[in-house]
Amino acid sequence: MEILISIVMPAYNCEKYVVEAINSVLFQTHQNFELIVIDDGSKDNTVNLIEEMTKMDSRIKFYINKNNQGVAATRSRGVSLATGDWIAYLDSDDCWVKEKLEKQINCLNKTKGNFLFTGSSFMNENSELYKGILEVPEKVSYKELLKQNIISCSSVLIKKKYIEEYKMEKDETHEDFGSWLRILKVERYA
Repeated sequence: MEILISIVMPAYNCEKYVVEAINSVLFQTHQNFELIVIDDGSKDNTVNLIEEMTKMDSRIKFYINKNNQGVAATRSRGVSLATGDWIAYLDSDDCWVKEKLEKQINCLNKTKGNFLFTGSSFMNENSELYKGILEVPEKVSYKELLKQNIISCSSVLIKKKYIEEYKMEKDETHEDFGSWLRILKVERYA
Protein backbone atom coordinates (compact mmCIF):
# COMPACT_ATOMS: atom_id res chain seq x y z
CA MET A 1 0.00 0.00 0.00
CA GLU A 2 1.28 3.43 -0.94
CA ILE A 3 1.66 5.69 2.08
CA LEU A 4 -0.19 9.00 2.32
CA ILE A 5 2.12 11.89 3.10
CA SER A 6 0.71 15.07 4.61
CA ILE A 7 2.80 18.02 3.51
CA VAL A 8 2.60 21.09 5.73
CA MET A 9 3.37 24.45 4.14
CA PRO A 10 3.14 27.63 6.23
CA ALA A 11 2.78 30.72 4.04
CA TYR A 12 3.41 34.36 4.88
CA ASN A 13 3.92 37.17 2.34
CA CYS A 14 5.39 34.75 -0.17
CA GLU A 15 3.66 35.77 -3.41
CA LYS A 16 6.95 35.65 -5.29
CA TYR A 17 7.67 32.00 -4.40
CA VAL A 18 4.53 30.14 -3.33
CA VAL A 19 3.38 28.99 -6.79
CA GLU A 20 6.78 27.46 -7.52
CA ALA A 21 6.82 25.80 -4.10
CA ILE A 22 3.36 24.29 -4.61
CA ASN A 23 4.24 23.15 -8.12
CA SER A 24 7.30 21.35 -6.76
CA VAL A 25 4.86 19.26 -4.69
CA LEU A 26 2.35 18.70 -7.48
CA PHE A 27 5.10 17.39 -9.78
CA GLN A 28 6.42 14.82 -7.29
CA THR A 29 6.88 11.30 -8.65
CA HIS A 30 5.15 10.08 -5.45
CA GLN A 31 1.61 11.31 -5.91
CA ASN A 32 -0.19 10.03 -2.80
CA PHE A 33 -0.13 13.18 -0.70
CA GLU A 34 -2.19 16.00 0.66
CA LEU A 35 -0.73 19.49 0.70
CA ILE A 36 -1.89 21.54 3.69
CA VAL A 37 -1.15 25.21 3.04
CA ILE A 38 -1.84 27.66 5.86
CA ASP A 39 -1.61 31.40 5.34
CA ASP A 40 -0.45 33.19 8.46
CA GLY A 41 -1.80 36.69 7.81
CA SER A 42 -0.16 37.64 4.53
CA LYS A 43 -0.53 41.25 3.42
CA ASP A 44 0.45 40.66 -0.21
CA ASN A 45 -1.20 38.56 -2.96
CA THR A 46 -0.28 35.21 -1.38
CA VAL A 47 -3.87 34.22 -0.49
CA ASN A 48 -5.20 34.85 -4.02
CA LEU A 49 -2.38 32.84 -5.59
CA ILE A 50 -2.95 29.89 -3.27
CA GLU A 51 -6.71 30.00 -3.86
CA GLU A 52 -6.06 29.77 -7.60
CA MET A 53 -3.77 26.79 -7.06
CA THR A 54 -6.45 24.95 -5.05
CA LYS A 55 -8.67 25.02 -8.15
CA MET A 56 -6.04 22.99 -10.02
CA ASP A 57 -5.71 20.09 -7.60
CA SER A 58 -8.06 18.79 -4.91
CA ARG A 59 -5.12 17.51 -2.85
CA ILE A 60 -4.30 21.12 -1.91
CA LYS A 61 -6.08 21.99 1.35
CA PHE A 62 -6.00 25.71 2.14
CA TYR A 63 -6.52 27.32 5.54
CA ILE A 64 -6.07 30.85 6.85
CA ASN A 65 -5.08 31.72 10.40
CA LYS A 66 -7.41 34.36 11.87
CA ASN A 67 -4.39 36.12 13.37
CA ASN A 68 -0.68 35.85 12.69
CA GLN A 69 0.51 32.88 14.79
CA GLY A 70 4.10 32.49 13.67
CA VAL A 71 5.67 29.60 11.84
CA ALA A 72 5.82 27.14 14.77
CA ALA A 73 2.11 27.43 15.61
CA THR A 74 1.20 27.36 11.92
CA ARG A 75 3.17 24.17 11.36
CA SER A 76 1.55 22.61 14.44
CA ARG A 77 -1.88 23.53 13.11
CA GLY A 78 -0.98 21.86 9.83
CA VAL A 79 0.02 18.68 11.62
CA SER A 80 -3.29 18.68 13.53
CA LEU A 81 -5.16 18.91 10.21
CA ALA A 82 -3.12 16.14 8.57
CA THR A 83 -4.77 12.83 7.71
CA GLY A 84 -1.58 10.97 6.73
CA ASP A 85 0.65 9.02 9.11
CA TRP A 86 3.71 10.78 7.69
CA ILE A 87 4.50 14.49 7.77
CA ALA A 88 6.74 16.38 5.38
CA TYR A 89 7.41 20.09 5.63
CA LEU A 90 7.97 22.51 2.81
CA ASP A 91 8.45 26.20 3.44
CA SER A 92 6.65 28.41 0.95
CA ASP A 93 9.93 29.83 -0.35
CA ASP A 94 11.54 26.40 -0.86
CA CYS A 95 11.20 23.79 -3.61
CA TRP A 96 11.68 20.07 -3.87
CA VAL A 97 13.25 18.05 -6.65
CA LYS A 98 10.59 15.87 -8.24
CA GLU A 99 11.90 12.59 -6.75
CA LYS A 100 12.23 13.86 -3.17
CA LEU A 101 9.32 11.95 -1.65
CA GLU A 102 9.86 8.82 -3.74
CA LYS A 103 13.50 8.56 -2.68
CA GLN A 104 12.62 9.08 0.98
CA ILE A 105 9.93 6.40 0.80
CA ASN A 106 12.43 4.00 -0.77
CA CYS A 107 14.76 4.77 2.13
CA LEU A 108 11.93 4.17 4.61
CA ASN A 109 11.25 0.79 3.08
CA LYS A 110 14.92 -0.20 3.45
CA THR A 111 15.65 1.23 6.89
CA LYS A 112 12.24 1.13 8.61
CA GLY A 113 13.11 4.59 9.97
CA ASN A 114 10.68 7.06 11.50
CA PHE A 115 12.55 10.33 10.95
CA LEU A 116 14.33 11.07 7.70
CA PHE A 117 16.03 14.15 6.35
CA THR A 118 18.17 14.94 3.34
CA GLY A 119 20.92 17.25 2.29
CA SER A 120 19.93 20.53 0.70
CA SER A 121 20.89 22.73 -2.16
CA PHE A 122 20.16 26.43 -2.21
CA MET A 123 18.86 28.89 -4.77
CA ASN A 124 18.64 32.64 -5.02
CA GLU A 125 15.49 34.76 -5.34
CA ASN A 126 15.44 34.05 -9.09
CA SER A 127 15.34 30.26 -8.56
CA GLU A 128 18.93 29.89 -9.76
CA LEU A 129 20.79 27.14 -7.92
CA TYR A 130 24.00 27.93 -6.09
CA LYS A 131 26.88 25.55 -6.58
CA GLY A 132 27.30 22.83 -4.02
CA ILE A 133 25.05 20.85 -1.74
CA LEU A 134 24.80 20.87 2.03
CA GLU A 135 25.77 17.27 2.69
CA VAL A 136 24.41 15.51 5.77
CA PRO A 137 25.51 12.31 7.49
CA GLU A 138 23.58 9.08 7.10
CA LYS A 139 22.60 9.27 10.78
CA VAL A 140 22.77 11.92 13.46
CA SER A 141 22.61 11.55 17.22
CA TYR A 142 21.33 13.97 19.84
CA LYS A 143 24.90 14.89 20.85
CA GLU A 144 25.94 15.46 17.26
CA LEU A 145 22.90 17.61 16.53
CA LEU A 146 23.62 19.77 19.60
CA LYS A 147 26.72 21.07 17.80
CA GLN A 148 24.83 22.31 14.75
CA ASN A 149 21.38 21.97 13.25
CA ILE A 150 22.04 20.12 10.02
CA ILE A 151 18.38 19.13 9.55
CA SER A 152 16.67 21.38 7.05
CA CYS A 153 12.96 21.50 7.88
CA SER A 154 11.98 21.30 4.22
CA SER A 155 13.93 18.04 3.89
CA VAL A 156 12.18 16.20 6.73
CA LEU A 157 9.84 13.23 6.44
CA ILE A 158 8.71 12.11 9.89
CA LYS A 159 6.16 9.80 11.43
CA LYS A 160 3.26 11.99 12.53
CA LYS A 161 3.19 10.64 16.09
CA TYR A 162 6.64 12.10 16.82
CA ILE A 163 5.85 15.62 15.71
CA GLU A 164 2.49 15.53 17.49
CA GLU A 165 4.23 14.67 20.75
CA TYR A 166 7.23 16.99 20.27
CA LYS A 167 5.56 20.03 18.71
CA MET A 168 7.52 22.95 17.40
CA GLU A 169 7.61 25.78 19.89
CA LYS A 170 8.25 29.45 19.35
CA ASP A 171 11.68 30.48 20.56
CA GLU A 172 14.59 32.73 19.63
CA THR A 173 16.33 30.02 17.62
CA HIS A 174 14.92 27.79 14.93
CA GLU A 175 11.67 26.29 16.19
CA ASP A 176 12.24 23.07 14.28
CA PHE A 177 15.67 22.56 15.87
CA GLY A 178 14.12 22.25 19.34
CA SER A 179 11.72 19.58 18.12
CA TRP A 180 14.47 17.57 16.45
CA LEU A 181 16.55 17.70 19.64
CA ARG A 182 13.66 16.60 21.86
CA ILE A 183 12.82 13.73 19.52
CA LEU A 184 16.41 12.49 19.38
CA LYS A 185 17.00 12.89 23.12
CA VAL A 186 13.80 11.33 24.44
CA GLU A 187 13.27 8.68 21.78
CA ARG A 188 16.97 7.80 21.57
CA TYR A 189 16.30 7.74 17.86
CA ALA A 190 18.96 8.07 15.16
